[in-house]
Amino acid sequence: MKTYRLFLIAALPALFAVSCNREQEQENADKFLDVNVSFSHVRVKPTEGTVLTLFLFTDDVTGKPLSSLSSYRKKEVTLNAEEAKIGLRVSFEKLEDNLAHLYVLGWADVDADKVVSAGDLVQWYNVSVPDVEEGNAAPTDVVKEYAVNLKMSMTLGSGAIEIPEGMVADYDMNLYPTAAVGPYIWITENLRTTHFQDGTEIPIREGSAFASMEGPACVNPYAQADDVDKYGLLYNWFAAKSGNPCPEGYRIPSDEEVRKTERFISPRSGDIEQSLDGISYTNVWRGVAEGLATKMKAAAPLFDGTDDFGLHMVPGGVYATSFTKDANADNATLVMWTTDEAPDNAARAVRRLLQKGYAGAGRGTDAKTKGQSLRCIKDNPDYVAKESLQAPVLSVEGSVVSWQAVSGATAYVVSIEGEEVWRGSATSIDIATYRDAQADDKTYPVSVYCTGDASRYNDSLSSMVNVTIAGTGGSDKAYVKDYDGNSYEVVVIGTQTWMRENLRTTHFQDGTPIPQLEGAAFAAMKSGPAYVNPHGELAPVFGYLYNWYTIGTEGKNPCPAGYHAPSDEEYVTLERALLGDPAFDQKTVADYNVNAFRGAAEKLGCKMKSSSYAFGGDDDSVFNAMPAGTYGSSLGKDYSASTMISCLWTTTTFPTNEDKAMRRMLQHNQDGSGRGPNTKVSGHSVRCVKD
Repeated sequence: MKTYRLFLIAALPALFAVSCNREQEQENADKFLDVNVSFSHVRVKPTEGTVLTLFLFTDDVTGKPLSSLSSYRKKEVTLNAEEAKIGLRVSFEKLEDNLAHLYVLGWADVDADKVVSAGDLVQWYNVSVPDVEEGNAAPTDVVKEYAVNLKMSMTLGSGAIEIPEGMVADYDMNLYPTAAVGPYIWITENLRTTHFQDGTEIPIREGSAFASMEGPACVNPYAQADDVDKYGLLYNWFAAKSGNPCPEGYRIPSDEEVRKTERFISPRSGDIEQSLDGISYTNVWRGVAEGLATKMKAAAPLFDGTDDFGLHMVPGGVYATSFTKDANADNATLVMWTTDEAPDNAARAVRRLLQKGYAGAGRGTDAKTKGQSLRCIKDNPDYVAKESLQAPVLSVEGSVVSWQAVSGATAYVVSIEGEEVWRGSATSIDIATYRDAQADDKTYPVSVYCTGDASRYNDSLSSMVNVTIAGTGGSDKAYVKDYDGNSYEVVVIGTQTWMRENLRTTHFQDGTPIPQLEGAAFAAMKSGPAYVNPHGELAPVFGYLYNWYTIGTEGKNPCPAGYHAPSDEEYVTLERALLGDPAFDQKTVADYNVNAFRGAAEKLGCKMKSSSYAFGGDDDSVFNAMPAGTYGSSLGKDYSASTMISCLWTTTTFPTNEDKAMRRMLQHNQDGSGRGPNTKVSGHSVRCVKD
C-alpha cells in the first residue's frame, strides 16, 4: 500500500475562505446536493463533539495543494453520538445550475485542534488527498449528481494503514482479533465483510430474494445498527465456497479443520472422530460429556459458555427467508458453515451448530441457501503436533473398576456421572467409595482417561463403563428380561407392577426386529415401528427412544413376556397410587389437547422422577424416571441439556387427531406430571407394566 506524502500539516486559511458574494448570488437557485457521510476507517473514528466540515469546489483541483484552494461552499456539523457512529446526511441547497465542475472534500477534525493536520480524516470523494495533490488521480466530478455517498476512510499522515498487533482486517477494513487454537489461528469474531478478498462484491439480499440465490449472498438481519459488530453478517454457503471473503492469508475452514480444532479443545471426546462420509443428514451433538461447545461459546449473557480458548463464539442466528434463533431467543444459536458439501446431497453443505443450553457441538448438514455465520482460519506455524495416549481398557468386578497401565501415562482421571472424583497413578478404583449407600441397586456411568507429559502427549480419549452398586435392601429385588436378554428391575406400586427402567430392546416379544433409524429417516417413519439409540454406551441408564408405532402396532409387543406398554388410564392409576388419592385427575383424554403439568402442589412429578443427573426427583423415587430426552430428527432436551425431560408413551391415541398419541412428560424444573398428546413420529421412552 502506498505511503502518503503530506503537503499539509498546518492551518489552511484559504481552505476555510468561502465567498459570501457567491452564496448570496445563489439564494434563488434550485440545484442541490446531498452528501451521505459515513466513517469507515479501521482505526480512526470520530466521537461525539467532533466537527465535520464538508467543502465544495468548482475549479480544477488536481495537482494543487489544499492550501492553495478556495472553496465554493462549506458546511460545518458538530457530530452527536449517533452521527459519529452511523453517519449523517449533509445537504447543500441553491447551487448554480451552470457549474462547470463540482468536487467534494470531507474533513473530520479528530484531534479537535481546528486545523487540518496529520491524523484527521480528510478525503476527496472517492480518492485520497495525496493522490490528488501529486496529480496521480482526480476527484470524481459530481456536478450532475444530486446525492453522493462519502465514506471517510483515509487520514492524513498515517501512510499505509496500520493493523494493530494481534488483529487482521478484511477487504472492507473491518478489524478482527485472532487467537491460536491448536493447529490453526482463528479470527474470533463472526465475519462481516461484503466483499471477497479480490474486491468482488458479495450481494446483500433478504427475504425470498436471499433464499432463492444460487450464488454468493449475505444478509444483515439485525434490528440494531451495532449488532453486526457483535454477531457479524449471515452468508449462504456459496459465499463460503465460491470465493474467499476472509482477511488476507486466511480461509474458511473445512469440516476436517474444524474437527481438528475440536479435537484440540476436547481431546477426550470419543465421538468427534467421524468421517465425512458418515455425517448425519441432520444435527448430531458431540463432545457433550467434555463440554466441547461450552468451551467454545462466549460467556453469559451472550451464550452461556466459558470461552476457554478465546474463540468467543456468539449466537449470530440463522436466516432462511427470515431471521430465527438469534441472540435474544431462548434457543440462541450459532450456525457456522464449513467449505464441505454433503457427500450424498448436492443441495446441502456441512456446518456446525452451537446452541444455548447445550454442552455439545452439533455436526450435520443444511441447505446451502441458508444464511449462517462464517469464521476464518490460517495454519498456526507455532503448533507442534503431539502423540495421543491410548485410552485405558476398563474391566469391572463388583463396584471396582480396573485397567492396565498405559505407556506414557502419569495419571488417570475418573469421573462418575460426569463429575471428576479421583485423579492418581493407581490402576483401579472402588466406585462405591465415592457414592453413598442407597436402599436399591443403582447403576452409574463411569469414565476414565489418562494424562502424561503435556509437552509430548495429548490426553487420551475417555473410556466408559457402567458400574452397579448393590443397594442395602437389594436382596429381594425382582427382574424381568426382554427378548434381547436385557434385565429390568420391577417394582409394585399400588395395584400395578412396573419396570423401573426404560425399555432398550431391539425386538418385539415374537422376535420380529424393530427397525433402527436416525435423523430424517426416523422422523419420516409415519406408519411403522422404529427405535433410535442416541445415548450410546449410556443406553442401560436411559434406554432407547421409540416412535409410537412401536407400542401402537396391533399384535406387536416390545415388552418382556407378561408385560405390556401402558395406556393413558394405566398411567392415571399409577399417579393416583403415588399420591394416595383415588380421585386425582378425573378428566378425559380429550381434555388434554396440549401438555399440562398436574399435581405440582403434591409434587407428583418429583415422586416419579429420579434424583440422578439433577433431574429433580425424590431420592427414594420408586418409578425412577430418567431424563432420556426426546427425538425428532435429532436428540433434544436430554440429560445434558439446560431443560431435561422424560417423555413416556402411552398406547392411547388422541381422539381428535389420529397423528397424535398421549404421553407423560416429566421436566427437571417442574414438580408436576405432564399429560397431553404428541406426534406419533416422535421418539420417546417406553415403560412397561405387568399384564
